[in-house]
Amino acid sequence: MKYLPLVLTFLVLVNCSAEPIVPLQAIQLKRALEPDSECKFSLTNESWVEGWYDPKAASSMSVHLEVGATGLVGSDFVDLQAVRVCYSDMSRATDASDDHTECDLYFRDGTESPGFFGETVNVNAQIENCSGEGCLPAALVQVQFLAEPMLQKIYSESYSSSAISVWFSDAPMGEAACCRYFYTDLFLLTGEDRVCCTNAIWEMGISTGPETGAPWGEFGSRPGSELKVEFQLVGQSSNGETVTSTWLSLPTTVCPGCTSAHGETTGCDTMTGEFCDFGVCDVDGIVESCTDAGCSEVETPCTNFSYQLDGETPDVEGCIVSQMQGITQRCKEVRACD
Repeated sequence: MKYLPLVLTFLVLVNCSAEPIVPLQAIQLKRALEPDSECKFSLTNESWVEGWYDPKAASSMSVHLEVGATGLVGSDFVDLQAVRVCYSDMSRATDASDDHTECDLYFRDGTESPGFFGETVNVNAQIENCSGEGCLPAALVQVQFLAEPMLQKIYSESYSSSAISVWFSDAPMGEAACCRYFYTDLFLLTGEDRVCCTNAIWEMGISTGPETGAPWGEFGSRPGSELKVEFQLVGQSSNGETVTSTWLSLPTTVCPGCTSAHGETTGCDTMTGEFCDFGVCDVDGIVESCTDAGCSEVETPCTNFSYQLDGETPDVEGCIVSQMQGITQRCKEVRACD
């Protein structure tokens, strides 16, 4: 009996060393991708490091993500089933952590933190093991997110992308705007109108409205507001286990109407208004032509005049206009009185 402990110890050691080593399976979100010159997405494309979105130009945002995996052997695979999307408006967040704690809490048990919001988006893709020297498992997954209901969840129900208008804005340098051509039914051209509208500088501008309230809701700085967008991928391995990735961050600017407006996004030159024809006026039953000085009867307004714009107007073209990806054109030249 005195040798029993030694024998038992030996048996335990042999039993432990005989257990097979099982590799730890994991998936990683590596990066977001830009489209190539043909507007296609592949794992060889450039990285998209800063997101941008005009919700007036599309019904939702879209991102293509590169996925990697470790621990796959033989015929192992992982079905990629969903992506958790966590949004944070740091202007409203309080004591935000640097380790995704708020996002983890939201999707784990529904705990809501100030300035943080989330949604789960279903996806359908798969990443498989690969063989050969230097071969690393990789896949591409597309995610559609940040549709209008999510925007309203972030910025309140009063927010409305469709109600935010992009319209002509008279912005003469160093003066108060006074040309009312695009604001009213300007059928009668007065002397004041001729002075105000001749060489008036026009832009396509975004109606920013009051600092708070509909249709902007709690949308922050105008016209573009910053959101921190984070993605976490959820999948199921070939052995039935649920696997999740770490979080991937994509800082994103939300800018309603910016693809249709003058400004930093398009960089288009302003437009200048010109009278191509000053129209006609009726003086004692006689119709006569108006000139740049107006009607011969000074107090009589002119009608049937022609007013046009000269310069550049926003006209964005490319792969994904709403996200300013693969852009081939930003502005279109317009010529008055041609």
